Amino acid sequence: MSGGEQAMKRKLVIMDLGYRIVHLLNMIFFISLALSGLVMFLPGAMSRFMYAVGQALSTLTGLKVDPVMAGIEWARTWHRIVGIVWGLLLITYLIYYLAFNRKFHIFKPIIRGLGTQIREAKALSNLYIKGEPLPGDVARQLKRYNVFVGWLYTVVLIPAVILLSVSGVALLYREQLGLSISQVRLMLALHDTGFVLGVLFLLLHLFASLHPANRPLLRAVFFDGGVPEDWAKGHMSEEVLKEVTTEKIVVED
Repeated sequence: MSGGEQAMKRKLVIMDLGYRIVHLLNMIFFISLALSGLVMFLPGAMSRFMYAVGQALSTLTGLKVDPVMAGIEWARTWHRIVGIVWGLLLITYLIYYLAFNRKFHIFKPIIRGLGTQIREAKALSNLYIKGEPLPGDVARQLKRYNVFVGWLYTVVLIPAVILLSVSGVALLYREQLGLSISQVRLMLALHDTGFVLGVLFLLLHLFASLHPANRPLLRAVFFDGGVPEDWAKGHMSEEVLKEVTTEKIVVED
């Protein structure tokens, strides 16, 4: 191999542009809803922030209103608009996913035998906490998503999305649906529960994403979608690599 070839290495593209755009949009919408939701969830703690927003809006519009109340009303309106837009995006993505017969990779790690899941969970815990490399047999059996991600989506994110969606629609159209005060309170409680689950998912997702072991994935999702070939082979099975790799890039070392 020549010196020029030795100075080159390959990256495998495992996230196409569409995937990265959807991920970015989800992140923007989630953060927007979380911040505007916090204003209504904890109005006292967010009052200073709402004062700054409301004061700016009052200055721009020329309306003489209480800055805090103006900020809260803006957050409520923004929350509704973003919620509707994000809901439409998720429905569109789900239809696309089903129309093109995509496999639901997220559930594959949790439909395996319990012993396999426990062994993988222990190995991943040692990787994240102690920095120990994954055993060869565990690495070879890894699916596109690991067992932690599979369960995190199943017991945290999906329930959160369902609770937020159902209760959000019910609250938005409570007059048309003829909801009683007790029913509105129930929907608010469900919405708050969904919000807490959503924040829990975000925190755990951030922990995994920012961990040094997953740094190549973090760079991939925000840049070219590619990870070093040697890293991919150490963290993904050959079966998964064949499924997810869209192209190979040669880059300078």
